[in-house]
Amino acid sequence: MSPEQIIQRLKNYRSELTGIMKRYVRKSNSYNINSNDDPKYRTIVIEITDLLDDLLGKNHYSKMIAQSFNEGISNYLGSLSYKSVEDITSVINAIIMRIETNPEILQRPEEKQEQADVQVGTPEKVTLKWL
Repeated sequence: MSPEQIIQRLKNYRSELTGIMKRYVRKSNSYNINSNDDPKYRTIVIEITDLLDDLLGKNHYSKMIAQSFNEGISNYLGSLSYKSVEDITSVINAIIMRIETNPEILQRPEEKQEQADVQVGTPEKVTLKWL
């Protein structure tokens, strides 16, 4: 997947989350997620963290998203807080900016090593792949 495709996917998630925030319902003493949006929000969180883990390996963005989600349901009603959706949207904005300014972060460590080997000319050890 190219950096442009990843950025577009993240922008789509951001758009979906923004739509969810617009549909929150004000009640007498609370502000609740629309019941139709609850499963979609949970799915988006899982998809985003999986995408980031697949692309970046262990990373702090996935941890921030999971933490925001968990804090968002750690309330007396167990409902998803508006703030958690807002915080996850902010993390997505940061990821998009990071990829736009540094698309190399999407390279796997072995790809980075292969590029370094090609730039230097000779790898630390000669393998069939290098030959």
